Amino acid sequence: MTCPPAHFDKDRLQQILAQEAEAVRLFSELLRSEHQALISNDTDKLPALADEKEKIAFRLKDFSEQRNAELRFQGCSADAEGMGEWRVKYPDEKGIAGLWDAILLKAREAKELNSVNGELIKIHMDYNGKALEILRHGNDPLELYGSDGQSRKKGITRINDAA
Repeated sequence: MTCPPAHFDKDRLQQILAQEAEAVRLFSELLRSEHQALISNDTDKLPALADEKEKIAFRLKDFSEQRNAELRFQGCSADAEGMGEWRVKYPDEKGIAGLWDAILLKAREAKELNSVNGELIKIHMDYNGKALEILRHGNDPLELYGSDGQSRKKGITRINDAA
């Protein structure tokens, strides 16, 4: 779909994109803070960071919907392709183009950070799972009997003292 000639409110689209660019920047900063907390094993910070990320994610969704509505109003498709169509139609609007480029750059950065953080979280969860397993079942191969006097290890039978 190509944008038909239309009058548009350049300031409205620029305002939406500026807010979206700032939200993406903040989201990336939170991901960097999360990354730092994960590599320094400062996991107490993670719940607050997750709450902030969720709030900004909702704001990003709202800005994206506003942008898409504005693009639709201007006769473009209501998605990233529509922004490309808009840029072709208005090549002299460098400010808006620059904001969109900044959004795309920060979004790629955020996607990469989020992927790395996901891997770090998985490593932490695996480590914690193994530690919990050790605490639950013990890791001492010499521990033959529990406090109830029964064998803890499979394949080990009780001593027959009936002899």
